[in-house]
Amino acid sequence: AMPVASFTGLSTVKCPNDGNDTLFGLPSGGTFTGPGVVFGNEFDPSVAGSGTHTIWYKYTNTGGCSDSTSKTVTVSPTLYPTISNLALGYCLSTPQVTITGAPSGGTFSGAVTGTTTSVFNPSSQGIGTHNVIYTVSDASTGCSFDTTYAVQVYLMPTVSISGYKATYCANDVNDTLVGSPAGGTFSGTGMSGSLFDPMTAGVGTHLIEYIYTDPSGCGDTAY
Repeated sequence: AMPVASFTGLSTVKCPNDGNDTLFGLPSGGTFTGPGVVFGNEFDPSVAGSGTHTIWYKYTNTGGCSDSTSKTVTVSPTLYPTISNLALGYCLSTPQVTITGAPSGGTFSGAVTGTTTSVFNPSSQGIGTHNVIYTVSDASTGCSFDTTYAVQVYLMPTVSISGYKATYCANDVNDTLVGSPAGGTFSGTGMSGSLFDPMTAGVGTHLIEYIYTDPSGCGDTAY
């Protein structure tokens, strides 16, 4: 008698990052063929790639009679979402930034305000590492893909000047000013490095600045 081949276990739609489908042929002992068939009876969407694929099952009995049957499976194309206008690090005082995602039509989640067009605000998020997530879906299959950006918000340094007097005589000796944290730069009339020379500054009121930027790029100015 002619055998009648059939099989089960194959999904109609697969996302590329889904696990394998295990296929079961009836009568058992036949052969599966087609794009993405691995290990004899498994369908691997990552091997098949995107598109619609036909999987065949062929069974031949001991008398040499055979039958074949097929089913189709659609594997979603892989989408690669990205986020633009979002840096990996911000100072706490940095103004909020509006970010966008590609491909368009996805949604934001995580440390943001808004889902379609989103805003990242360093001051409201606070110091530390914050995840911003953008998710897109393939319209034909419903498969979702996301990307996560880890954004660091840095503490602002506290900057100060010491070692100076409020009033000087023109013939006073130079004063060595101390900026904190160390490593910044002094500027102003009468300044040479960290030395303030009243005679060079001359008569009048002078503004002395100390500008400091830390290794993360965050800085402040003391007067």
